[in-house]
Amino acid sequence: MIFSAEGLLPRNTSQPEPTKAPEDAPWIGVDLDGTLASYDKFRGWNVIGEPVPKMVERIKLWRSLGIEVKILTARASVKSCAINSISPEQMKQVIIKWCQDKLGFPLDVVTEKDAYMIFFVDDSAVQVEASKGDPIGGDAAFEKFKERILENIPDSIPKEQYANKPLW
Repeated sequence: MIFSAEGLLPRNTSQPEPTKAPEDAPWIGVDLDGTLASYDKFRGWNVIGEPVPKMVERIKLWRSLGIEVKILTARASVKSCAINSISPEQMKQVIIKWCQDKLGFPLDVVTEKDAYMIFFVDDSAVQVEASKGDPIGGDAAFEKFKERILENIPDSIPKEQYANKPLW
């Protein structure tokens, strides 16, 4: 993100971009696997798919407007990294290098949102109306996740009884 000395005002973009935005700068979160990078299945902790062109263009637009973009991913979480016997910092460095190689610029990598996140772009989220819980786009917004829900019901619960019912 490009900042002036006054804080959040964009500065002249012909000047070099600072390496770090202020900690309290607004930012947009973008998921990695299935959102910014193509993903069909796990292929190894250090394997990241090819960039999704539409997302790359959106990120370039947001950055050109002076808005910081961060990769918000579970891939670099303590739990995910423990499964693969690596540190979160090692995973973050793999992702940052992928960004530099594939996008032409690095992006910060985080594993949690904060009060400064403007919004989050993710392939496995359902947006709901604030303070109401109603899905934007109606119940169909949940429908694409029904199979995932059914796949994750423990074997001790008969799935058949839920196959033709809404699960939201």
